[in-house]
Amino acid sequence: MWGYVVATVVVLGSQYLFFRPIIQAASVEVKTPRGLPDTWQARIIRYSWPFTTWGVFTWFQLASDRWALNLFASSSAVGFFAVLYQLGYYPVTLLTGMLVTLVSPILFERSGNADDEQRLSHASRLNMRILSLVFSGQR
Repeated sequence: MWGYVVATVVVLGSQYLFFRPIIQAASVEVKTPRGLPDTWQARIIRYSWPFTTWGVFTWFQLASDRWALNLFASSSAVGFFAVLYQLGYYPVTLLTGMLVTLVSPILFERSGNADDEQRLSHASRLNMRILSLVFSGQR
């Protein structure tokens, strides 16, 4: 586990060092509706910070499973758990990714540039039908 932590820190640090000059060079100002300048980085950070906070809880849940198994069982139990988790989780992730890849362009095409209420309503209804279909197969 400590090797994983160290490797993650090394990768994050190297990404920060190598991409910081590129990101600063690519800084583009965008005018906000109020006419104030705003960089795309600031817009992305404002949008993504909630996902980052939720990611901490997801990380803790995923890591605590393995830590608890290692504490109360053995390293081999952690290995079995990881294999079974992947066998159960990966097909669902793969199918979900395929569905999103298929449906997203259709929904964006149907909604257009979000100016027409009728197109938005049609895209929303289609999205709800797809969600209903997906959740009806979860029984």
